[in-house]
Amino acid sequence: MDPWSNCQYTINVPNNVPTKFEDNFIPVFYEKLPDHEKYLAALESKLQKLRSNPHVLKQLTAKKEFYMRQLLTEDSTPIALSSLETPIPDSPILRSILPQKQAIHEGELVEFIKYDQLSTEKEHSNNQDELNSERN
Repeated sequence: MDPWSNCQYTINVPNNVPTKFEDNFIPVFYEKLPDHEKYLAALESKLQKLRSNPHVLKQLTAKKEFYMRQLLTEDSTPIALSSLETPIPDSPILRSILPQKQAIHEGELVEFIKYDQLSTEKEHSNNQDELNSERN
């Protein structure tokens, strides 16, 4: 016997129910804005100013040389992956007091970030400013 046979419900479905997606995923090609030529000309003039300015070119060259020197002189000795899995004997005192500080294997003790990028860039720019002020 069906317990729901006595239930009579009418469902009202509105007529304005959407029957398709909002986005039909067909690329739409927009018309160019009326002032696009003017905007492109302004961008081109700014690019020409940057290209012709020797100060900007010197800064870019100095930055490039700095990063190349940093790449060449940086200590980049690879860490053997097998040594990262070496278990560390645990300290019962450390495990009871600060269990979050207790390393389980060597891989948890590796220092992945050697320095703060922003602070080194700031130090480098300060050093450059000092050198420039000493020259003047």
